[in-house]
Amino acid sequence: MKQLKLLLLLSFIATLRANAGSVLQTIDSANNAYSKKEYPLAVALYSKVLARGTEAPEIYFNLGNAWFKSKNVPMAILNYERAKRLKPEDEATESNLKIANAQIVDKVEEGPVHFISGWKSRFLHVFSEKTWSIICIAAFVTCLFFLLIYFVGRQVWARQISFVLSGLLLVFSVFAYYTASARYSISQTHEAGIVISPNVSAKGSPDEKGTDLFILHEGTKIFLIQNNTGWSEVKLANGNTGWLPRSSFEII
Repeated sequence: MKQLKLLLLLSFIATLRANAGSVLQTIDSANNAYSKKEYPLAVALYSKVLARGTEAPEIYFNLGNAWFKSKNVPMAILNYERAKRLKPEDEATESNLKIANAQIVDKVEEGPVHFISGWKSRFLHVFSEKTWSIICIAAFVTCLFFLLIYFVGRQVWARQISFVLSGLLLVFSVFAYYTASARYSISQTHEAGIVISPNVSAKGSPDEKGTDLFILHEGTKIFLIQNNTGWSEVKLANGNTGWLPRSSFEII
């Protein structure tokens, strides 16, 4: 297991302006509780930080660790997934998530995926929409810099190189923009969740009397298709679908 990550003050300036001192103190207390192996207290303190609206991948990661040490694997998986949603490129989160997933009952294999669709999905999930947005802005600003050199430069070779680079950066900026938009669209329309009930039967209809299709155990990842009063139709990575009580899982 990868251990706790240090939370940098600069990462939270924007969201902690009103109560930075209090929140950072709670984070510090949570880190201390974890280091002293007081895992239930660490869980409570990290959860308190999140309840105040301070959402960051590092906090979800640390909360996942605290849940894992508390022997609650489903909640650990849920928070690792939430950390991954915000920072999909983080290797430590991916590593801990694999360790936690190895301890659950259900081993759901992904169904066959077309090569192009699979490549596109993996590419979109390399970075979060926030990271792609930052890349887009950085590329556009650099493009403007080279355009400035093109217009004010005196040496022909420098102007030619600046013109080519500005064009390439403009294209890349547009590409990053549409990638960020696609990534955001996926995060908004493809909700996923983690089963938290010890076991639950997936039904053929949104009713307790519906036909039992298959059984899911805690920690299994599901994808939402649609909701009905108190029920949600979900899909597994292997393509199986069924209805689950809304109380049996938590949204990532």
